[in-house]
Amino acid sequence: MPIRSIVPALAAMVVGILAISGLLVVAMAPVAGAAAGIVLLAGLALWVATRGGAIIRDAGARPLEPHDAPRFENIAAGLSTDLGMSKPGLWIVEEGGPNAFVAWSRGPQIGITRAVLTDFTRTEVEAIVAHCLVRVVSGEARARTAATALGPLAAGGARVGGALDVASASLTRYPPALASAIGKSTPRAGRYSGAWFSSEAPSHVTPAERIAALDDL
Repeated sequence: MPIRSIVPALAAMVVGILAISGLLVVAMAPVAGAAAGIVLLAGLALWVATRGGAIIRDAGARPLEPHDAPRFENIAAGLSTDLGMSKPGLWIVEEGGPNAFVAWSRGPQIGITRAVLTDFTRTEVEAIVAHCLVRVVSGEARARTAATALGPLAAGGARVGGALDVASASLTRYPPALASAIGKSTPRAGRYSGAWFSSEAPSHVTPAERIAALDDL
């Protein structure tokens, strides 16, 4: 088993042991046990809260500077208004193939690779940004960010694609642009791949399946 798979599993085991120990302490000394439980929960909450930043760092993203990518800024602002939400934090990834990510770090954050902005049409960029924003308003982005704290132990649940793609296409009213963007994107691999627009199974429906489903709309 790769080390990156072992470490989260060991972390979960340690948490389990600490939780059981906490129960024993509660049984023997309620006040001390309650205090230990609060400290443990606070530690877990802090760990989960840092996962959004970990996704952003893993992507190699930097905050989008004013007027650096006006198309991205304008599309994000317009679609956010359509969804009745504030514009999220915007990030740019200079390296890598076309793709985008969504994370929750003190609020919603979405990032896009420079390759998307240089190689994709406006409608394709709009489709990707819409997808990211739909994941925010649906709660999927926040839940998936938190789930990365468990690494491989967080497997399961709804895969990216399906209903999220349908909702994204409904927002832009142009499914072909989303299908085209999926086909032209470079799938992301690694621990945080579930946060990205395009990735392989198990976190995502395969690109071919996503495109076929959109073709039927």
